[in-house]
Amino acid sequence: MRSFGMMAMTGVVGLLALKLLMAFVFPALIGFIGLLATIAKWGIFLAIGYFLWNLFRGRRKEADATA
Repeated sequence: MRSFGMMAMTGVVGLLALKLLMAFVFPALIGFIGLLATIAKWGIFLAIGYFLWNLFRGRRKEADATA
């Protein structure tokens, strides 16, 4: 009976630890992932803008060179 009590106590402590983990660590982890996603989104926007800038600037230089 004593080992059953220890097993039950371990389960209760595990559930409490999981609840604390979900209450404090998961929101911070989700916030960090959201920050990384925002940085990646801005990086993609900047890369697309840089690509378009070079694309149109290159065509303008070619048009000036032939004129």
